[in-house]
Amino acid sequence: MNNKDFLCEDIVLKSIPRRVKKVLDFGCGDGSFTEKLYIKGRKIYGCDADLSVLKDIKANKRKVEYTHISTKGNTPYKSNFFDCVTMMGVLEHVFDENITLNEIHRILKKGGILYIYGLNKGLFGFLDTGNIKFTFPKLHKVLYKYFYSEKEYQKEFVLKRKQGMIGDVTVGRNSHTHYSKNDLIKLLSSRFKLKKHWLYSFTLPIILALDFVYYSIFKKESKLFIWMARIDQKIKLGNLSYSFVAECKKI
Repeated sequence: MNNKDFLCEDIVLKSIPRRVKKVLDFGCGDGSFTEKLYIKGRKIYGCDADLSVLKDIKANKRKVEYTHISTKGNTPYKSNFFDCVTMMGVLEHVFDENITLNEIHRILKKGGILYIYGLNKGLFGFLDTGNIKFTFPKLHKVLYKYFYSEKEYQKEFVLKRKQGMIGDVTVGRNSHTHYSKNDLIKLLSSRFKLKKHWLYSFTLPIILALDFVYYSIFKKESKLFIWMARIDQKIKLGNLSYSFVAECKKI
């Protein structure tokens, strides 16, 4: 399912102050969201620990500066450099949340804003397919080879270990973590103050799993599942919700 179908991007793009000078998309992946940040800042940066996705990013007209970073959370940026940092579905993938948040605190200016999109400890969190590779590795291996290929499995879960990655997570990670509001506040600790916290969506993991199977079989997006995902993300059930976006201020 395309990123444009996810509410988190709309929330972050509408919340970032207009025309901040320097914005970093931490864990930028293929750069699709990073490009959208151009309307918000004079200079946009993207960084990721997965070297393979950075190599696949095509040259862009907006001159985003992409950088490969350590899987341990270190970055080459100067202290107090950025006005804003975004982490879109990244916190649950890093080697150590505290090390990563310390680094982001270092590179953000005083009063700078950090936006985190992640997974809430909602009612259907146990259906998160991102955890199959941890809880049922043998089943995950069979399913991954079936839906993709042996070559793709070797690339993502064997060869990537040389750069400290296993698929889309760093070596040493043992879960695709979900965070309650209290969990997040404890993680932010004395580094950031939680200013806003959006909770939304309910059955999204079920819809995404069905959409994945449909795409694997028919090699095209399902308009039905896209519609269902959009409707689902309008559902707001507080702590039962599946997704969250947090706006955090450096202190």
